[in-house]
Amino acid sequence: MQRLNLGELIDLLKTRPKKEPVRFDFGWLVPTACQSYRGYYEDLAIGFTEERVYPDPMVAVVLKDLKAAVGKEFTGYKGGEFIMGRKSRVWVANYGNTSDTAIVGIEDYEGTTILRTAWMVE
Repeated sequence: MQRLNLGELIDLLKTRPKKEPVRFDFGWLVPTACQSYRGYYEDLAIGFTEERVYPDPMVAVVLKDLKAAVGKEFTGYKGGEFIMGRKSRVWVANYGNTSDTAIVGIEDYEGTTILRTAWMVE
């Protein structure tokens, strides 16, 4: 299984209906903000929440956030500035945490775009 980089994830999400909700494949959790990944500050992390968000984030919103991350400077958890690019690796983790969870694909599940993940140890 191969992880998606930021550009690949953006390109895949562009193929999905813009008003469709987005969720992760674990815990039916939804994506939140992008930040520098604590494990590798030069990588991007997409946060998540267990709290119900109504309505769920839509593809258009997630796509906008990911596109905005390209070329943006993020501050690492312990400092330093890191610019994300289309080739930046993408992880799933909340601010200040690591997870070894990467996004490996997307799929449709009954009108919801699912971000498929896998545990990947470096």
